[in-house]
Amino acid sequence: MAAVANYGGMMNGFAWRLFSRVSENDPDRPPDTGVGAATIVQLLGGVSLGAGASGSKEADQLINGGQVEVVGQELMKQGENRTCFKWFPVPLVLVPSGRPIRPDFIEQAKTKFGVDVRSVDMKTESGRQVIALINEVTEEKSEGHTEEMITPDYQLREDDGVVTTAAIYFHPWWNVTFDRKKTADAAFFEAPGRERRVGMMYREEVLPYTEGEVASGVKVQMVGLACRRNAGMVYFVLPSKRFGLREVIRKASAESLSKLMAACVPRSVCLWLPKIRMTETVQLRGFLGEMGLKAWLGSGLSGIMDDGGTPLKINEVLQQTVVRFNEDGDMAETGEKTEVESSAKSASSIKVRCDHPFLFVFRHDATGAFWLIGTSARPIYPRK
Repeated sequence: MAAVANYGGMMNGFAWRLFSRVSENDPDRPPDTGVGAATIVQLLGGVSLGAGASGSKEADQLINGGQVEVVGQELMKQGENRTCFKWFPVPLVLVPSGRPIRPDFIEQAKTKFGVDVRSVDMKTESGRQVIALINEVTEEKSEGHTEEMITPDYQLREDDGVVTTAAIYFHPWWNVTFDRKKTADAAFFEAPGRERRVGMMYREEVLPYTEGEVASGVKVQMVGLACRRNAGMVYFVLPSKRFGLREVIRKASAESLSKLMAACVPRSVCLWLPKIRMTETVQLRGFLGEMGLKAWLGSGLSGIMDDGGTPLKINEVLQQTVVRFNEDGDMAETGEKTEVESSAKSASSIKVRCDHPFLFVFRHDATGAFWLIGTSARPIYPRK
């Protein structure tokens, strides 16, 4: 898989820069959000088929070099295998009556990226009707895992163009289950002088661990938890400064994170991790220009329509991310330890307490791609 792993490495830098821009968009706090390689496939996948150069040299290299297609194929496989990561792309092409979409575009979008292209006649459908359709199709494709993608009051552009939406559902079933009896009410420190009570899970186990710098003077702890069927690893990146997440996002890079992941070694770790149920919808169109995709925004997407008419522009790119961290896993924890054995191990174990804003990265084993990069700054998990 060496060649495929290189694909992940080439894509991760692009994904990290998009993530950092999205995260820094809120001036008050780091948001609970997530984007990654799956987002890049949404941005560059289906619309790249016959759409001409994007205007970004890096994006065009990812497309022409096959990286986007390889990761897209892996995303499709994971959905079929019902592992912990599901990706649901739902593109819509808003066109006036009589303008046909190229049949080969529809076929390749389905074959290469699992994308069902749907056209909407903007002479008969209103913006509200299109919004209702987007929500309906997304809920259907996501098997009910997602929530309302767009609220009815959203001002959707109703001129000719392309609207792409995608939902990500990430519920990592750990290789080893967290013991529910060890989950306890605990404080999570959101910001100076502000905390909330959360359900804090606990595990003491030999896990991949390291500590170091993601940039000069920016120290972190990193610990990894394997997901079911060895689909990948979730790496938790905990800033050494209690409220240092913004600095980590601003100064870290995909390369520095990858180096820390490679430096992880098995260590005995006491891990405290909050339960999380996060749903976040991100509008990505505004970031396309910042990422260099100016040609698609300006001159439009040539090659989608079959009539040689005016190229379609990108009207909107939306992604909803649903993340759930809880105790669920495939195997129970190892057998009970005596009190003496447990105390001795705990005394020598490294303490990783995720009780303040942290970063998490789901790294797909087969491609090396960061499928999802996310933050948790105010974890919430509904109580039954």
